[in-house]
Amino acid sequence: PAAASGGAAVTAAPAAEAAMAAAPAVGLAAAKGGNGNGNGGGNGGGNGGGNTSSLQGDPIVYVSNTDATGTDPYNIQLEFYGDLWTNDLLDVFVASAELISSLIDEGLPSQNYYGPYDAPWYQQELRTADDLVIEAYLTDIDGVGGVLGQAGPYAVRSSDGVTIDGLPAAGLMEFDVSDADDLLAEGLWDDTVFHEMMHVMGIGTYWGLADGPYSGLVGDTVVQFDGQGTSTTSDDLFGYEYFGSGANAYYSDYATVPVETDGGSGTAGGHWDEEALGNEIMTGYIDQTNYLGDLSVAALYDLGYAPVENWQSLVDPYSSSIDLSSGETLIA
Repeated sequence: PAAASGGAAVTAAPAAEAAMAAAPAVGLAAAKGGNGNGNGGGNGGGNGGGNTSSLQGDPIVYVSNTDATGTDPYNIQLEFYGDLWTNDLLDVFVASAELISSLIDEGLPSQNYYGPYDAPWYQQELRTADDLVIEAYLTDIDGVGGVLGQAGPYAVRSSDGVTIDGLPAAGLMEFDVSDADDLLAEGLWDDTVFHEMMHVMGIGTYWGLADGPYSGLVGDTVVQFDGQGTSTTSDDLFGYEYFGSGANAYYSDYATVPVETDGGSGTAGGHWDEEALGNEIMTGYIDQTNYLGDLSVAALYDLGYAPVENWQSLVDPYSSSIDLSSGETLIA
């Protein structure tokens, strides 16, 4: 672990993917990612003051990358709350955290924050993240379909307690148990969990920030209608494009990677474009088979995570489909 604690964390409710602002939870029948609902002003300002906590006793805890060599490996601490978990559901979180951690060469400065997220504000405690803490909740929301859940960072590193100028310190991943069981039966639970964990890391959720070092990653672009050849704005199509040099180096169809414009809040602006990237894991829509592309891993490095050497070789096994399993048994 890094010895020094960073500045005060900015704390906020898990964000809508495009803008890190509180938004209604997204119901996802077709979309991969549903991060983004409010619950008040988030951590520092309280979770709405009166929301019912789903905390039930001590969580099941798992820390990734503990066998890594080096002075300060990147670790993800998973905390599983509630009594609805099964080993099959937990296994995918472990495998996803291990894969992501293996792609990052070094840890981050420790960061203080208040949590856990789902506790009433008056019961939250000062905690320390090294390097990232992800709280996972499995609850009964509304059955199969409807609201899948929410995911995103809720405490991030900040030098002044206001500007988001550092990487996430703590995040939330919450799912409806009925949807989780359904996705597991369909063979899509690993795809979904990995996708949402990448959002907690900052993919998509950091792209729409207005200030700080991440503000220029995604911007508006104008796409001319084919064949019109005019310069009037009424003839133009407006969209989003990604400006991070790492991901763009692994995308050859255009100068920049296109970002999704469809799907509304929670999908548009925070995913690769489905039409252009198809079944890449970080588009906004789930396919029966999804793969991890080099550009999504390079997008982690655009955020400032340190790349490991020969990281492409770690991605290759998932270049045609995501199939994650750790073999860990966390529930006796």
